[in-house]
Amino acid sequence: MKPIAGLGLYAVILAAVFGVGTAAGALVGPLDTEQVEHGASHSGGAAAGGEHDADPHSGDAAGSSGTAADGLAASRDGYALRLDASALTAGTPGILAFTIFEGDRALTSYDATHTKELHLVVVRRDLTGFQHAHPERDETGRWSTLLTVPEAGQYKVFADFTPRGRSPIVLAGELAIAGSFVPRPLPPPSGAARVDGYDVAVTVVAGAITELRFTVTRGGQPVTDLEPYLGARGHLVALRADDLAYLHVHPVDADAGGDVSAGPALTFAADVPSSGIYRLYLGFRHAGAVHTAAMTATIEDTR
Repeated sequence: MKPIAGLGLYAVILAAVFGVGTAAGALVGPLDTEQVEHGASHSGGAAAGGEHDADPHSGDAAGSSGTAADGLAASRDGYALRLDASALTAGTPGILAFTIFEGDRALTSYDATHTKELHLVVVRRDLTGFQHAHPERDETGRWSTLLTVPEAGQYKVFADFTPRGRSPIVLAGELAIAGSFVPRPLPPPSGAARVDGYDVAVTVVAGAITELRFTVTRGGQPVTDLEPYLGARGHLVALRADDLAYLHVHPVDADAGGDVSAGPALTFAADVPSSGIYRLYLGFRHAGAVHTAAMTATIEDTR
């Protein structure tokens, strides 16, 4: 074989090898090296990297129906969430503070939704440790709330709000609580839960807009005297299990007005971004106390 011809063949072989390696890398993707270390804390600001800066309107964030999934990014539509969680440690009350920015200015003008300007949801990535809080905002636009994160781990923080005169937005940040932990497996879909002596069940009615119909019983008897909670008979948060996409869910009919005479059923409407396994957190008030039932359900998008 002549030297020049030999070099040409060698180059072809190298190109083929690198081409296979590149294709394999695209299939496997980058290794996940994220760990929770002592003192580690990640801001949910617009400069944060990884999946949380992906455009929630892109194909990767949308379900098979093309509906955009919420809560997958720290910035969206000109708004950005920046967290300050330096004071938080596992098992100890601390201040979780954050600011919503509109461009380079702190947002200070909101429309109330479900009686609040902003709903804050904190949950560990294994979907345990769920908390729904309502922070206070100062005149500079900085929000803060006293929060106890019970265990170490990697958490998602969702800010659900509506800028004045605009559509609702959900932004999400990352929160690392130092310490060792073992993720818990997600309970299998059952559509039922028990909390504080109450039994809660859900029936999922698929459609262009999915209906989630809950019933609450106690001691085998329907609870028909639920008290208004956040302007309704109940409040629901739904998270997609595989990536923690956040669903907007709204009370239907009498539930929206807090009509306590509407019987034991609570119905919510959800614009589901894709079929899949979801974790549902139903908050309701009875006998002067708020209870939160967590359950796993399969939801099909039939569009």
